[in-house]
Amino acid sequence: MDELEKTKIIIESKFYSEIFDAITNYLQEFPESFCYDSDICYRHWFELGLLDYKIIKLYSLTDQEIKILDIIVEASIKFLDIEDIGLNCTMTEKLHIEANVDIKYENFEVVDVGQYIS
Repeated sequence: MDELEKTKIIIESKFYSEIFDAITNYLQEFPESFCYDSDICYRHWFELGLLDYKIIKLYSLTDQEIKILDIIVEASIKFLDIEDIGLNCTMTEKLHIEANVDIKYENFEVVDVGQYIS
């Protein structure tokens, strides 16, 4: 197992909830990023909820005692129908997460969450 795969496994097991919380905050702060149509934005009718995510790509750069991580996740997002108009749905989106972790994997910090642009 190479160092990057080891880092991915540790991040997934030890810091799952920190990434989950960061994505959830992003969904609540920027719901307009998930509009299907420019004329009708579902943010008026829905709240977004994160069901689950998985890491699909991980890039790492070590600078002194800190690993700087670029994490690409595939997030399963549910639109929560708050006006009961019958438009329940889920979708899968790729998101980009920037994070830092010390080389002993004790201190983890999500720096930024955003849309993944390939």
